[in-house]
Amino acid sequence: MADTVLVTGGFGLVGTATVKQLAAEGRRVIAADLDTPANRKAAKKLPSGVEFRWADLTDTEQVQRLVSETAPDAIIHLAAIIAPAIYRIPKVARRVNVDATATLVRVAGRRWTVEESFQTGKELAGLDQHQLRRWTSWHRWTVLAMLAHAFLTVITATERDQPPPAGLLPLTVNEVRRLFTATIIKPAQVGRDRTRLSGHRV
Repeated sequence: MADTVLVTGGFGLVGTATVKQLAAEGRRVIAADLDTPANRKAAKKLPSGVEFRWADLTDTEQVQRLVSETAPDAIIHLAAIIAPAIYRIPKVARRVNVDATATLVRVAGRRWTVEESFQTGKELAGLDQHQLRRWTSWHRWTVLAMLAHAFLTVITATERDQPPPAGLLPLTVNEVRRLFTATIIKPAQVGRDRTRLSGHRV
């Protein structure tokens, strides 16, 4: 397996066992934890091939950098302050156990939103169908594909401001594209083709 798994709290008791198991399964494992002397010492004992990153999950910028640089397929979130320490420092525990978890979920979710946008851009606007290799042509094609995707998204959002007719579901981006193609692009192509055919016969 080549899936990349990010394990937060990777040098804790449960984190260490999890990292070892994932590594044994042949996954690409990245252990993330605080940069402390104890964790640096533990990093030297990681199984072969396991990577590590130092990150404070209570720092949003560090979380964003961690997720961006590692690009994980899955995240196992084990970073936490547990009992009895949680009772001695409740405010810090809340920042780590609650706030940091919310930040990680938000950042990870945003990453998938971006990737899904690229995927829909490929499906709806042909973002990945550029055939030439020059930078200028590629740049123009990408800009046009992104504009087309944005156009379809805005039209869909505008339509959803009003409730759909009775018995019908709200329009999706895919349906808007299909309607746009059927009512504007295809008729124009048919007319142009007929004109060419007539010219050829003459």
